[in-house]
Amino acid sequence: MIKTVAGTIDSSRHSDCIDKAWTDVEERFATMVRRIDDCVGDLIITFQDLEIDQNTMVVFTSDNGPHCESCLKAFDYASTSFESFGPFDGIKRDLWEGGIRMPTLVHFPAVVSPTTIDFRFVLIRNTNEKEKSCQSSHANLGC
Repeated sequence: MIKTVAGTIDSSRHSDCIDKAWTDVEERFATMVRRIDDCVGDLIITFQDLEIDQNTMVVFTSDNGPHCESCLKAFDYASTSFESFGPFDGIKRDLWEGGIRMPTLVHFPAVVSPTTIDFRFVLIRNTNEKEKSCQSSHANLGC
């Protein structure tokens, strides 16, 4: 959106994100997602070129739920844009499933089949006493 802290708004749009009857903010959002997708693809191709892709795990995750705030103060953004909450109800900061689920993709060819889909809830809990003390102290960098 903004190339520098004091810069002007970047008006570029990805060619896949224009002429679709989307709002200005939706085009910008879709362009951002497309750029991230392209960069992750470039990273995976780099791993392939280095011949380390089969045993390198790439994890891509996002924060929970769609939002209703616009990146541009003068424009609105609907949380229903692109139906990013899927079949669930709720948006960011809601306790509904659509507001608390966190999407995660894993690329790890030697271990995970490309067609694997797993909707189970994953909960990682620290039970080690040292790990518990690390959770309560941000200053402890030895964790």
